[in-house]
Amino acid sequence: MAWFLYSNIESPITFWRTASGAEVDLILEDVGAVVEIKSSENVGDRPKGIHLFLEEKKCKKSFIVSREPLARKLDFNITVLPWQRFCEMLWAGQII
Repeated sequence: MAWFLYSNIESPITFWRTASGAEVDLILEDVGAVVEIKSSENVGDRPKGIHLFLEEKKCKKSFIVSREPLARKLDFNITVLPWQRFCEMLWAGQII
């Protein structure tokens, strides 16, 4: 939110949730990005919420921000990033 205010970008930030409880934390529709935030050190290879969302909708960029130590790619072109790296890339203009 601070980055949006600082950058003077007005884009709605929403979330998505199914009736069964699968969810995505941040949907940035105007910029075509989706972000799932996980507190774990291992998000696995197929996190349920973001995969279900991407089966229904198209996004240019998809990220899972977590405490994993290294960045990596999953299917559906999802990038898993350590939270520190995500923040660095966001402020450097590499995320949006």
